[in-house]
Amino acid sequence: MAEILTEHCKTVSLPKRFSMTTRDIWQLQLRLPKRAGKRAERLADHPKFRAGYDFLLLRSDIEGGDLVEIAQWWTRYQEVEPYMQRKMANSLFNQKKKGRPHNRRRQPRKGKTPKQQQSNHE
Repeated sequence: MAEILTEHCKTVSLPKRFSMTTRDIWQLQLRLPKRAGKRAERLADHPKFRAGYDFLLLRSDIEGGDLVEIAQWWTRYQEVEPYMQRKMANSLFNQKKKGRPHNRRRQPRKGKTPKQQQSNHE
């Protein structure tokens, strides 16, 4: 993104207010697939969300694949009531959680524990 904008700014005079908006919309493309939990609500409240969403729809029509499912999810998300939006985002969070391996507990530190150190000093 940065390379493309830099290259175009060499030949075309692009005011910063437009290039910054373009950057915001492109950066949203990386965030829109990550919609589990509270992320969906925060993204939907983003000032450039609608532009990012519209760009996502264009990309999904051209590229297809996973983008189609993501675009459909965001379309539905905007159509439903807030309680249902939370339910949609939480169900993604739960699906993501199920596919993740369980966190393993850290091994205890090797060496003396603080109680052992105190008894040696006494």
